[in-house]
Amino acid sequence: MITNNIRGRRCLKGITKAHLARQVGVSRCYIARLEDGLRVPSAKVMFRIARYFQRNIEQVFQCGATQRRRG
Repeated sequence: MITNNIRGRRCLKGITKAHLARQVGVSRCYIARLEDGLRVPSAKVMFRIARYFQRNIEQVFQCGATQRRRG
């Protein structure tokens, strides 16, 4: 499972999902799904997002060993 802190970084920067999406070449819905953990980005998108925030990929995306089940 890959988790991320895109929402937190985006909020700190004061930008919208739409703005980030335009900057990295994806849709606003794609950013929303990433933030909600419903999509796993390609390496290319990970790189673009990390570069936008001026961070390395590991500072934006984390790989977790397990996923907690709901219910």
